[in-house]
Amino acid sequence: MEEQNISKFLKYVFLASGLAAFIFGITFILIVEVYYNLLSWQDQDPLFARVLGAALIGLGILQWLSYREKKWENVKNLVIMMIVWHVLGAIVTISGQFLFNLPLGNLIHIIVFIIFSIAYLYAFFLQR
Repeated sequence: MEEQNISKFLKYVFLASGLAAFIFGITFILIVEVYYNLLSWQDQDPLFARVLGAALIGLGILQWLSYREKKWENVKNLVIMMIVWHVLGAIVTISGQFLFNLPLGNLIHIIVFIIFSIAYLYAFFLQR
């Protein structure tokens, strides 16, 4: 059985998603209070956001390494994990928007999760 190469589309998704993860990660680690103020999120725990920022930087680095990978089998599990992360993230942020009456700044997170959910799902089915 011949090994399948990663599609160019998936490589671009890795780049874009990895860059977004890295930017959000740096933001959550270094300027979380400023970010909270921009989004009108009062009384949020900055320590939790900094831990999330560290995880996002790790995901960004993993996506960069996956972008450089050639074989689909070597990144398939990461793609599945990214689908789960983005779909569940979209569900949580959308439900939180309505259940907790979050500020409109939360729409940034909803949009990012939806865009990357669609992109990773499309890339996954393109590879099959």
